[in-house]
Amino acid sequence: MAHFTQIDYDREMAFIAIKKNTEDNDETIAVTRVVSDADNIEAEFAIIVRSDMQKQGVGNKLMSKTIDYCREHGTKRLLAHTLANNFPMQKLAKSFGFVKVENNNDPQTVSLRLELN
Repeated sequence: MAHFTQIDYDREMAFIAIKKNTEDNDETIAVTRVVSDADNIEAEFAIIVRSDMQKQGVGNKLMSKTIDYCREHGTKRLLAHTLANNFPMQKLAKSFGFVKVENNNDPQTVSLRLELN
């Protein structure tokens, strides 16, 4: 649990999207995490949006925030891996300029790559 709650800010970042519920309490609706290698050449990210909040622009905002953060920190390349049939994620990534790379070792997954700097 400590690994997810105590991040190394030199190499990791997390962004959390929240909204108020009907009782005026904060609810987490989406999270993105990015982890870079020691030389800050490549960073891998993951994004998850609560199912009832999908297709409302939340993933788009978090993707934009993640890309901006990596560019500001001088990261050269941003990577993600997703299931080959996760077309919504692939469409989102493509809209930001990511290139899909087939995974010859595992045809059920694809990699998404964005050159940043």
